Amino acid sequence: MEATMFDGFMSVLRTGLDASGSDVRLHISLLVNISKADGNDEMEFLCSVWPNRIEIQNLYMLRCNKVIPKTYMGPSFGSLKYDFQTAVKEFLRVRGIYGELCFFLHEYMMNKDRIELING
Repeated sequence: MEATMFDGFMSVLRTGLDASGSDVRLHISLLVNISKADGNDEMEFLCSVWPNRIEIQNLYMLRCNKVIPKTYMGPSFGSLKYDFQTAVKEFLRVRGIYGELCFFLHEYMMNKDRIELING
């Protein structure tokens, strides 16, 4: 897995008693590679990580030399059949790519600079 620092945000209207204004939800890009033990072709997932969820944007196959054929980055995940989307989400979930990872990544990235300064 490769994760970026915060690389985007989304404004969200507040709800409840203090409903004035909006909050900001920060975005992290996440690249997940999954391969077989024999080291042959890999499946790669490009994901958006929000504080409360992971959204799969694209998936594609990498040949064993890590070259993506041509410049095609795979189909939009949302355009794939629902059953396939469900199976892929479950596949990732059992490997730890789900809600708790969202929270961890956001907490880690918020504290990353401070931790590196202390350890530096």
